[in-house]
Amino acid sequence: MDKYNKSVQHNWFHHATWGDSKYKSEGVGKVLWHSLTEDGKVEIVNIKFGDKVYEGVSVKHLNPVKMQEHKHNRTGKELDDKKKKKVKEGMIKLKKLVKENKYWENRKFGESLPTLRLEQDEPEHFGGGENIDIFGFETKHFDICKSAVILYEKLKENEEAKELIVSSAKELDHLFEMEKQVVKGEEVDHDPVEHSVELTNIISFQLGRVAEIINDDFERDTNFIKLHVMEIIKRSK
Repeated sequence: MDKYNKSVQHNWFHHATWGDSKYKSEGVGKVLWHSLTEDGKVEIVNIKFGDKVYEGVSVKHLNPVKMQEHKHNRTGKELDDKKKKKVKEGMIKLKKLVKENKYWENRKFGESLPTLRLEQDEPEHFGGGENIDIFGFETKHFDICKSAVILYEKLKENEEAKELIVSSAKELDHLFEMEKQVVKGEEVDHDPVEHSVELTNIISFQLGRVAEIINDDFERDTNFIKLHVMEIIKRSK
């Protein structure tokens, strides 16, 4: 039996609040999915607060409301089920949209079809964050990533690594900008997939240097970056 198909006993939580009191107004969130290491550790979750879904959130930023022990295989089935549910919901929304659009009642044969826009055109994490000031640099696109906001609010406490922190934030802001462009179907004057990988490498190197300077390992807090890259790859196909 390989390491992905064996059953792993582990503790996890169904609901949680943000660890930072700054976000306590969002109340209690529901965990939609969680990662699972071979030794039974949950490190990353996708969690929903109200109508907002935050993906790739490190459990270090959350306060569990209730822990529960259960067992399942590390097969990725949770994500497959989630995707199937989203597809089904999308079909329901499409049928409802067509039914409610009065255009169809009076449409003549041969007329061009109207453009329909589904509610899920934008990823669920869009609108989850906010733009912040990082040592004088005002972000413009952090509004699509709550995890990035939490990470850089924490890094702002380390003035000794100021230049690297600001530089990495600028590169990350550009990555988010490019993701917005790809999602909206806008023209990008370079290959978004190739450039997103380049940006990820630069950001990872810079944040690695920051970790060395401040003597703090926050690698797990950066897992959200690859989720944004995957969104760009998926939308660029």
